[in-house]
Amino acid sequence: MQFGTSRTEARQAVINGLAVVGFAALLFAGMALAVYTARYVPVALSNLASAAVYFSSIFVPAGSEPTLEVVETEIPFEEPPLTETPIVTTPTTPVAPATPVMPNGGTKTDTTYQIGMSPAPLSGLSDLVMTITAVGYLASTSTDSFVATTTIPAQSRVAVKFMVENKGTNKTGDWRFNLTIPTESSYIFESPIQQSLNPNDRIEYVLGFDQAKRGVDQPITASADFDKKVNESNEDNNGANAKVTVLGT
Repeated sequence: MQFGTSRTEARQAVINGLAVVGFAALLFAGMALAVYTARYVPVALSNLASAAVYFSSIFVPAGSEPTLEVVETEIPFEEPPLTETPIVTTPTTPVAPATPVMPNGGTKTDTTYQIGMSPAPLSGLSDLVMTITAVGYLASTSTDSFVATTTIPAQSRVAVKFMVENKGTNKTGDWRFNLTIPTESSYIFESPIQQSLNPNDRIEYVLGFDQAKRGVDQPITASADFDKKVNESNEDNNGANAKVTVLGT
């Protein structure tokens, strides 16, 4: 009877020992996880928080250009020649032109009528066309610092120039666009609502972003009316693609 009791006590001692070891292992793992979180997670979050997109646009109405060229012309000034004899002028009374008389004795009347002042009513469907015009990078945080190139220096802000034009016969109404850009964490930029475009109106954009993904042939994809809110005559020309090489290790 004492032998059986001894075996039971020994077994209980082993179980208690394993429980203590298991608790110590869990405590050690928790401490290690806390150290890892304190050391690495804030860095990842700070990198994510520092990502930014730089965006600008220019609206160009139909028949207009976004830039105005100013030409300066120099006109020489010459003084009138001096004369010893003063010039005397005699004022004359202006005479009103005679009213022309037609051969049959009637009076001629000239009248001008303005036509075409009201625009013709729109009809049909709109047609948004997306075009990527250049790729490059921003030399600063301003979109005016755009530099066109397909090879992007390391640590630069990759940028893309593109335009959206309405080549249809009716206004678009509100619409949006998106861009898939090659950042370290895949990101899709979705624009706010854009203004309605009349036929042949267009908007020219510059969009830049930091934390670009390094490598060859990094894709940039742009799409107008990605959420299909505009009734268009052609949906096949709403997208455009480009590639850049981002240097760095």
